[in-house]
Amino acid sequence: MWHSRPGRWLMLSSLLDVGIAGLMAITGTLMAPVSAMTVAAVLAASIVFSVVLDAVKQVAYKRLKIA
Repeated sequence: MWHSRPGRWLMLSSLLDVGIAGLMAITGTLMAPVSAMTVAAVLAASIVFSVVLDAVKQVAYKRLKIA
């Protein structure tokens, strides 16, 4: 997925951000509450989408001789 792994602080802040946003969505803080299953499904779909998109990117790069 990456040529180099992201730094520890970036990974920590990203996980914290996703956790806080998910908690806010579930509890309904500053928004209408959303079920935990919905939040988990959106998170899972995002992960799957990013993995699939990365695979498509790799094929496109090879085909176009970009990298």
